[in-house]
Amino acid sequence: MASDFHTHYLPADHCRALLSTSDPQAGEFVSLEYHPWHLPENFTVIPQDFPEKLAGFNALGEIGLDKLHGASPDIQLHCLEQLLQLAHEMNKPVVLHVVRCYQEIFALLKRFSLRVMVHGFCGSPELLDELWKRDITVSFPVNALKKTALMDKLTAPRGRFGFESDCNQNISVNEIINKSMIPGVEKMTDQYFNDFLGI
Repeated sequence: MASDFHTHYLPADHCRALLSTSDPQAGEFVSLEYHPWHLPENFTVIPQDFPEKLAGFNALGEIGLDKLHGASPDIQLHCLEQLLQLAHEMNKPVVLHVVRCYQEIFALLKRFSLRVMVHGFCGSPELLDELWKRDITVSFPVNALKKTALMDKLTAPRGRFGFESDCNQNISVNEIINKSMIPGVEKMTDQYFNDFLGI
């Protein structure tokens, strides 16, 4: 059964998915989102009831850093530090949204013991190697299939990866997997999905 590593919609038939939502009952596998785009500029601490809410979810995210959108970089970093600390304490895997902030992310992650996935990755093959060196799972959207140099690395991967539908309702992860034309990729990514969630 195909695994969708990150989506905002209920999965298609013959597919399981990690659904980014605020409702713990929304799907079989759910991740509690605290997106950097939606942080208030006066952010100081995560809500007091957030840890109790997170307990009902399989993962935390998407959370992260974005230099192009959202609250100021200082606010985003302050929030992310608190969220990563909480995920560490509660042993929750983390789904990261990262835009032009990889060095900041790498520096921050050194402080925590976490299972981490970067979603929506369309970066360079060299950056992919950096993520895999740090034992970070990488999730690819459909537009990453156009990047031949990136997809070539998936035929003999040096780390864990998967595919995602994210906000795209027009294509299922089953279709993305088929379009990738990587032999045995469904079974391989299903195992990586299990590894990330600890199931």
